[in-house]
Order: sequence, then structure tokens, then C-alpha cells
Amino acid sequence: MKTRTVKRAIKIGLGALAIGFYVAAQAADVSEFSVLKGKKYSQSEAGTPGDDFAFYWWSASVRLTTANAVTEATATPPGLDAIPLFEQADPKWLQFETIGGLTMPDMNANFPNGSYLVAMTTAHDGNRNVTLSLTGDSYPNTPTFLNFGMLESVNPSAAFTLSWSAFTSGTANDYIRVQALDGDENEVFGTPAFGAVGALSGSAASVVIPAGTLPPENSYRVILTFIKVITRDPTSYAGAIGLAGYYKSTEASLTTTVGGGTDTTPPQLVSSYPTNNASGVAASSPVVFTFNETMAPDYSITWSANVSAAQFLYNWSGDGHTLTCVYQGSLPAAATITWLLTPSAQPLNFADVAGNPLPANTCTGSFTTAAATNNPCDQGNDDGRGGGGVNKQLTYVQTSAASPTPDPTSPATFLSSATSPTNNLITSARLQVPGAGGPLLTLTNFLGLGRSFMTMEEYASQTALDAARPNNTYNLQLTRTTGGPVSANVSLVGSYPPTPQILNYAAAQAIDPGANFVLQWNGFTNATANDSVGFSIVHPTTFWVWTAPDPCVPRPLANTATSVTIPAGTLQPGTTYAGSLAYTRFTDSSSNAIPDMILLAMLQKEVNFTLKTTGNSSGEGPRFISWQLLSNGNLEFKLQGTPGKSYQIEFSDDLVAWAETVTLLAPLGGVITHEISPETYGSPGFFRAREL
Repeated sequence: MKTRTVKRAIKIGLGALAIGFYVAAQAADVSEFSVLKGKKYSQSEAGTPGDDFAFYWWSASVRLTTANAVTEATATPPGLDAIPLFEQADPKWLQFETIGGLTMPDMNANFPNGSYLVAMTTAHDGNRNVTLSLTGDSYPNTPTFLNFGMLESVNPSAAFTLSWSAFTSGTANDYIRVQALDGDENEVFGTPAFGAVGALSGSAASVVIPAGTLPPENSYRVILTFIKVITRDPTSYAGAIGLAGYYKSTEASLTTTVGGGTDTTPPQLVSSYPTNNASGVAASSPVVFTFNETMAPDYSITWSANVSAAQFLYNWSGDGHTLTCVYQGSLPAAATITWLLTPSAQPLNFADVAGNPLPANTCTGSFTTAAATNNPCDQGNDDGRGGGGVNKQLTYVQTSAASPTPDPTSPATFLSSATSPTNNLITSARLQVPGAGGPLLTLTNFLGLGRSFMTMEEYASQTALDAARPNNTYNLQLTRTTGGPVSANVSLVGSYPPTPQILNYAAAQAIDPGANFVLQWNGFTNATANDSVGFSIVHPTTFWVWTAPDPCVPRPLANTATSVTIPAGTLQPGTTYAGSLAYTRFTDSSSNAIPDMILLAMLQKEVNFTLKTTGNSSGEGPRFISWQLLSNGNLEFKLQGTPGKSYQIEFSDDLVAWAETVTLLAPLGGVITHEISPETYGSPGFFRAREL
């Protein structure tokens, strides 16, 4: 027999997994037995928990109908030794669970997929041996508490609705379990066991904890588990049910308030954005409503006839105080848009967590959008289609006339994305990587707004990238608000483009800004009609961008080009710019594989370099020195300014119209750190800083 060595175990304090199953008649010595493989998470803020401290766990268990009904029980993984199951604090529960988290390689080495033998020596039913099949690595998506912000202050005297993200591809055969445990690990609330009346199937999205269930002024661990059932065996051991499956569970902290009374005060709307009667509002602006207390995750809004209510995407903040409404596409130009919350003609869906409704027909307002601009980039031909696909990019740097070298900070990147069409929002997106054992990647809902999903991975080299994400056919899998799941193959095949190289690098380090300058490169050899060349220049402090090709000028750049002319007066004197030249080979393109979406696959090489101008600069302005997307969806940036001076941060989605977001004062040292929430901008775009 093969022996087992658990190579890596890390205790992360999430506790043992106790799912619970149900059998109608319990004449047998055993009511249920199971083999499970899963992954445990801890959620400490709004948004999907990360994988930083999440590891894989294996467990086998047997539930007895009476204490001492089973004298011995073991579970045997494929090709390995039998593992004894031990009595738990509950004498009717025998279990073995790994003492710490395992990596995926360790999990598959010590507890491989295959047939598991569960052997039970019973007091009255004799020896029972049942084989459960566990194959496929069909782990669910990560459970996420949607109203996480409400968990820190739950009124125990009122019913509380706990809501979570959807179990992607969850079916009636699958199972969701919710438990609330006190400090002594006693279950104070739990949803029904698997197979029992009222058990949560894989399609459930919320559960109500009744008023009076949780004692006041206490903290609890609330655990949400998704189980993808692979084998369900109700016949091999009459009167007992066997289960094998893959799970993911997420735990969070829930705290109850003092309680002691019933909340009967209705909520109030304290602000709206755009403000009432505002004019000149950007067509991309979100509409934001803020309330004075935590709200239930529902809403009812009547919009004016000049917008389509179905085009809005709604998103509650983590604390339940703010509802953000994002219009898919652009709001009509020069139009007055009105809204009414909780109209009497519709269900009173706006209510606080205690169930008190927002007063009907009292919260209303309007704003007027800006007139259409003469922006040459706005061609008015957006057909509403979405897009997606896969991209492998190799990045280089050039610091001399010699050949470029791989960028040490980000040499190789894999990107997959999916963007919703305006008439059918994507609710989840996954990508099946080709090859035996290729993983099924879950794309992240960018900013939580439901329009764009993406995953980006960085590798240390081209070799590592190609080994993990080979050139082959990938399968993009989507669920959308209407229609069933859809999928399409995207072919990422062929060879990478040549490595771009600047031929007159030395001349590019001493450019006369008052004269035309011709930048030269080696050329995209063997480019096809679908391939492209792209060039850009970025100013170091204002992030002003000059690009080719640019349809807004227009400024064409053929994929056969080996140079571009930068006109006199484009660049400022005494300034160092960041330059980028990219060759992109499109290996696949489809406009009908998934309705209303254009799918692309591409292989790309990019070289980054500097361009320097002669003369004296006009002085140092504000400069963004770092930025990052935080787990709460906010964008955090650091701005280098001059101590004591004020700077206005502005946003634009078209580089033409700029809207003020905030004015900041530079402290001693000059570095400003600031967060901007998605409600401020609501759509992809650009930020700039301007000294006042």
C-alpha cells in the first residue's frame, strides 16, 4: 500500500466543517456519511474574499443515530491507507479532517480524486462498506456575503436577511448551508440538513434569521458553504445517505446589538447624486442614493420615460447605506431625468433591515445631462455589443541602442476579460484553460458593477507563461441576466510577433521639441491584415497621452509602418516622456459565437522606453506616483505635490470634458494619499491633477 505524508499544513483557525445531512427514517445505526474536499475562506470586508490565506481541506465523516452505534469507521483514499475517523465533542459524530490547509498539489497527492471507501463497523447493521466517487475538481465559486457591512450591527429583536453571491451553476442537486456559531462553537442558528424539508439548494441566495434567534450583545461566526454534489448514494446503506462533493466555505463575524425593542422608525433619504436640479451632468454619471441607516437589499424606482429602467445596474454598498445606479451605455444628452423612490404603484421595496418601508411617493428628484459635444471620438455608432477574450503579453524595456530585454517588473502577463453588452448583463464569467488538468479560472467582477469581468496573471518569464497558459483553444463560459449559460471557444494559437525595437534610440533622447521628430523602429514582420502596431507617449506628471493610431485626430498607423512623425510643438522642452510601442497579433475573432459579443484572442509584444526633449522645463507640476484598486472597490492614489498648495482632482471618460471630483491640500512632504469610490466616476476613464 502507498503511504501518506501531508507535506504542508497551516492552521488558519476556520474550524472543522460540519455540514449535516438528513434521512427521513433513522432505524439504521448511521444516518449519513460523507467524503468532501474543499477550500475555506475568511471574509473581513465587502467583496469576494481573496486566496492569500485560503487553502484546501479534506474531511470524511459518519453521523450516528445514537451514541456508540458505530464502534469503528475509516475512509480510504484511492491507492492509500485507511484513515480512522475519531469521535468529536458530539458523541454521534465521527470525523477526520486535515489539521491545516493544504495547497492543491498537496491535496491531490495525499487525497487524490477517485473512489473513496467508507467502512463502518456498526452495533446492529454489521460491517458496511460503501464506495463514493469523488472526481472532477468541480469546486464552486467563492461564497461572498453581499450585505457584509450589516453583519457588524445586527438587531437581534428583528428578523435579519443574510444574502450572498449566487452559487454559479448551482442546481437543485447541490447544497448550501448557513451556520451561526457562538464563542463555545455551539450552533445558535443553522439551515436544515441536506435532504430535509427546507434545506437550501444550490439556487438559494438568502436566508432569514428569525427575530429572537441570536442573543443580544454577542459575536458569532457565521459560515456560508456551497457544496457541489458529485455522488449522492441513498441506497447502498439502507436508511443512511452517502455524499461526496467539493465545497467552498466562507466565514465572517456577526455582532448583535443590545436589542430589547422593535425598530419602528422608517428610513430617510439623506442625499442623492447628481444633486436635485443639477445641470450639465455627464452622460456617464452614476445615480447614487444615500440613506440614514442600513437598508434591506431591495429597491423600487420609477424613472422618467427618456431612459430605460432595464438599462440600470444596481449595487448596494457594503454597509447598506448607499445604492449606486449605473446606466449601461450613456444617458441621453441634454435630457432632464427624473426619479421617484418607492412609488405607490410598485411594491414598497425600499425598507430598512427591520422592515420599515421608506415613505411612498415622497423621495423624488431630477437632473439634466450635458448637451452632446463635438468630440471627434464620439462617433455615435455604439451598437451596444460587449466583448471578451484572452491575451498573452510579453513586455520589454529598451535603455540603449541594444536589443530590448524583458521587463524585470512584469515580463509576461495573461489576461482574460468579458464586458457585458448593454442589453444583457453578465452575472458570472469563467475561463477553461486547455490541457489535462487545466484550471477553470473565475473572472473577477471589476469594481462590483457587473459590467466588466477580468482576471490578470503575471509570470516571471515567457517560458513560465507558456507552460501555465499554453497556446491552444480556451473556453469562455458566461451566465447572463437573460437566457441560459453560454460559452464559446477562443483560439489562441500561432507565434508571438517580433520584439519591437527603437532604431534611433539615441536621437530619441535629445529631441528638439520645436521641430518634427521621426521615431523609427524595426517593423512588424509577417503581419497579417488583422494585426496592428500601436504607439503612445505619456507625460510624466500630467499623464497627457499622444497615441498612434488615433481615430479622433485622425492619426492612422498601418501595421506595416516603421516610423511615426511627432509634430513640432507636441512635446514640452526639458521633459522625459514614457514611450511604448506594441505589436499585436490577432489569432481569433468572432462576432457571433456568443450573441451580442465580439470575442478576440491575441499575442502581443510591447517595448517601453524614454523620449527626452532638449531645453528647460517650465517647472515641476503635480505627479501621480502610485495607484491601486482596493478590495472595497475604491481607487487609492498617491499624488506628489508642493507642500501647502491645493490640487483639484478631475475625471473624464473622453479626455475632452473634465469634472471636478475633489480638492486636496498637500501636507508637509507634499505626498497626498486619497481614496475615490466607484460612485465618483462609475465608468472607465481618466484622472488628472491640476494645481490651483
